[in-house]
Amino acid sequence: MFFTVGFVARSLVNDRDAGILDRILAAPVRPGELIAGRALAVAALGTSGLVTVWAVTTVAFGAHWGPTAGVLPVLVATVLAIAGVTLVVASLGRTEQQVGALTGIVQDTAATFTATAVSARLTGAPVAEIARDLARTAPPVAVASRDVGAGAGVEPNRFSEVAPRNLILFVFINSLASAAFIVSVRRCGVLHRAASTRSGVPALLAGLALGWLVLALAQSALIVAVGALAFGVDWGDPLAGGLLLLAFAGVGCGGGLVVGAIGRDPERTSSITPFVGIVLGAIGGCMVPLEFFPPAIDAVAHVTPHYWAVTGWEDLIIDGGGLADVGVNLAVLAVMAVALSAAAILRHQLARG
Repeated sequence: MFFTVGFVARSLVNDRDAGILDRILAAPVRPGELIAGRALAVAALGTSGLVTVWAVTTVAFGAHWGPTAGVLPVLVATVLAIAGVTLVVASLGRTEQQVGALTGIVQDTAATFTATAVSARLTGAPVAEIARDLARTAPPVAVASRDVGAGAGVEPNRFSEVAPRNLILFVFINSLASAAFIVSVRRCGVLHRAASTRSGVPALLAGLALGWLVLALAQSALIVAVGALAFGVDWGDPLAGGLLLLAFAGVGCGGGLVVGAIGRDPERTSSITPFVGIVLGAIGGCMVPLEFFPPAIDAVAHVTPHYWAVTGWEDLIIDGGGLADVGVNLAVLAVMAVALSAAAILRHQLARG
């Protein structure tokens, strides 16, 4: 959850550079009250993220976090730590680049401390001993795999399952990032002025979606190329794979249009969309194989576009399928893309009328 630090700290730096904080301080608001308000907002965002992680891991994977009396203090301390660190990073960083560097240091330190503390708690060993063990370089482990399934004889590759899941997860998150730009355009009155022209709002939204669609396809092509050239991933049938990339990119752009239609603030929208993408990706099978899901979560996963993209890539890469094998996946993704885009246009039309 320390990823929250980077998003919110950048938002605070942008507010400071834009003079928003100076205008707030000109009002009858004390600096302590302003800091408390910012800390409360960060704490609320961190709490929502932690509760989401707790709910997903408990319901989907049957994780047991221990008694509430023991979990609640840890939750409160974590939220307060995230809020405090975020304010410190925002106050020290003068630019977004400095905030990014400070955030990286915080995340690395937090990951090391967490690994040390958890290992010491589970093993009962002293913290100093655990820290020395973590500092050592583990020897390489040789792992051999053999395909015993009844597939199409595709040579197994350890990256064949990871690469498409990463593609789906990050292309969708980046596509949702278009929502912040759409919110900015809407707040500046561009959509209202476009409504009075001959083209209208639908044409303007279509142009914005087309631009983000091209970016999503470019990112997808880059991941496919790196996966094939650097890691030897065989992406399967080119035609089916290309259509799958196009359909899922369309879903991501449609989702960005919907979030942009209902968002009110660009900074808050850009901070929330990564969490939305991560949660949908987790439910859709981008982080944990779908075979580990209980029946209830597997049924919920069918609602996400990630599920249909993941199963489509499994048919192409693992089973060596073709266009006919992913026909249903392509149809579902196409329907989702059209439905999301239509919902976004309708929302803008209702807001204008």
